[in-house]
Amino acid sequence: MGAPFLPCRLRAARPLLAGALLACTGVAAGAQEGNTRGMTVPAASVSAAVAQTVWGVLGYTRWPGDPSPVQLCLVGETAHAQVLLAGTELPGGRRLQTRRISPDDAQPLNACHAVYAGPLRPGQWQRLMAAWPAGQPLLTISEVAADCATGGMFCLDITPQGVSFELNLDSMARSGVRVNPRVLGLARRKEGS
Repeated sequence: MGAPFLPCRLRAARPLLAGALLACTGVAAGAQEGNTRGMTVPAASVSAAVAQTVWGVLGYTRWPGDPSPVQLCLVGETAHAQVLLAGTELPGGRRLQTRRISPDDAQPLNACHAVYAGPLRPGQWQRLMAAWPAGQPLLTISEVAADCATGGMFCLDITPQGVSFELNLDSMARSGVRVNPRVLGLARRKEGS
């Protein structure tokens, strides 16, 4: 039996994860924006929705020692990370610094608090996770849903209709970070899990 995953559909870009909570749980978010099911949005809006999702997850995550700024490392051919490179202030007022890293570096995850990964060559994700320094708290977010089966924590499913994610609870338990239960509340268990 594989690791447990929790999927969630985020139907619209929101400035904070709390707004995504409403969209995901189906709580009257449609009253403000109308029903967005089946609606196709421009690529820039999809990238903005991805960035809002990433910022929301990071904003509701706590690392030991509460680092500031939070270091977000981008790896691979990220399709939606341009907005993330601009940096931002996370919910709760913490700063975010974003930088690119190479998966081929000897110690690519040093000084990273979180990793945002695009598609990688075969085996690179596994090598990256194997290079994860023992005891270093790390949150991972991937644009590739399959990465949750090989150690990723949050794996995005990005479509023109919106952003959803799967959550690997085993990876989260081993990560050394604490994610607010409101983020976990975004997800519902898949049928049969």
